[in-house]
Amino acid sequence: RKAYPSKVLIASIMEEFDRARWHQIVRLVQETGVHALELNLSCPHGMPERRMGMAMGEDPECVSEVVSWVKEVSKIPVWAKLTPNVARISEPAEAAVKARADGLAAINTILSVNGIDLATLRPLPTVEGWSMPGGYSGAAVRPIALRHVMEIANSLPGAAVSGMGGIENGKDAAEFMLL
Repeated sequence: RKAYPSKVLIASIMEEFDRARWHQIVRLVQETGVHALELNLSCPHGMPERRMGMAMGEDPECVSEVVSWVKEVSKIPVWAKLTPNVARISEPAEAAVKARADGLAAINTILSVNGIDLATLRPLPTVEGWSMPGGYSGAAVRPIALRHVMEIANSLPGAAVSGMGGIENGKDAAEFMLL
């Protein structure tokens, strides 16, 4: 922030489903001088065993609870980053807005298996010997991201939405802005 004082700095944070831990991370990150917080309620490999990332974002009640915890201590805008790995993205989006999120970021990566290692016969990626689904992104996810942004815009007219996913040029960005 010191090197670029006229630029906006948004911190993306993720924590397990625990009010005290969310309060702690929000307070610590706010002290760095960031302009806004993006709550990662969407990462497909965000330690689901600890109810982090996508494990939170696919449950509207969980989304509502986490956003409300963060809003209790945040002095800066709070954006909920939503997972595309749900049947209807409007449900967690509505939960976030009802809990007073200042905006919505859509979408994070799509849960996927990127292939099979034919030498080991294990799904990819493999992390420390364990196979786990990863997150797929890039140009191929843009149509999916556009659909989710459109669903959010239709269910929450006037909500602040940051559309993302597969943007490679100005035309791609304009499509999101038009939705």
